[in-house]
Amino acid sequence: MDESPFLKLKRFQWWLLVAINIFFLIAGQAAAVLLGRFYYDKGGNSQWMATLVQTAGFPVLCIPWFLLRPSREASTFSTSPSIKTLALLYFVLGVLVAGDNMLYSVGLLYLSASTYSLICATQLAFNAVFSYFLNSQKFTALILNSVVTLSLSAALIAVNDNSDGPSGVPKEMQIYTSVVASCLSTIGLFASGEWKSLQHEMEVFGTGSVSYVLTLVWSYILATLCLWLLPH
Repeated sequence: MDESPFLKLKRFQWWLLVAINIFFLIAGQAAAVLLGRFYYDKGGNSQWMATLVQTAGFPVLCIPWFLLRPSREASTFSTSPSIKTLALLYFVLGVLVAGDNMLYSVGLLYLSASTYSLICATQLAFNAVFSYFLNSQKFTALILNSVVTLSLSAALIAVNDNSDGPSGVPKEMQIYTSVVASCLSTIGLFASGEWKSLQHEMEVFGTGSVSYVLTLVWSYILATLCLWLLPH
């Protein structure tokens, strides 16, 4: 049974990889929020398109998955889950992700970027609580300090907001649930009829058609980069 390449890293290499992941997480989330706000401010109004871009960049996740996974997947179980079980799990999680992304898109449409970021920051506390119950992750001083510090940082931005309102297996699971969420978002885009207005939306976009396309493309990529997290 081959070891994960992460287990072979030296201490400084491990922390370097952690720093890279932190950069991707912060940069990806910040850029995705700003581009989403830019999309709406410049004339974009398709909530389903804004939902789709949050997961449509999932092919980017395949790069670290193929490069960093061991040649043979390590498993602590004597038997692997059936394909039907995995398919059902990925589908249910994909539906939840698609619904979550739609709520984020609606929130970004009606809220300023700072207020939106403040609300999103509350997920840190929920992550800590659910990690305790699902993964038996203990509340250490480091975890509590991180949650409090990052939450207060987001609150400070909102309090001083002067902006106007709106004018491995884990990695594999991320990829497949993103595929399901992207498919559902695409179905929603066509079922709602919003796809019919995309051509006109691009033509009247405030900074031009090229800027419209680049905004969506970089939203695909940057929203996905923040998912490039260390596998456990």
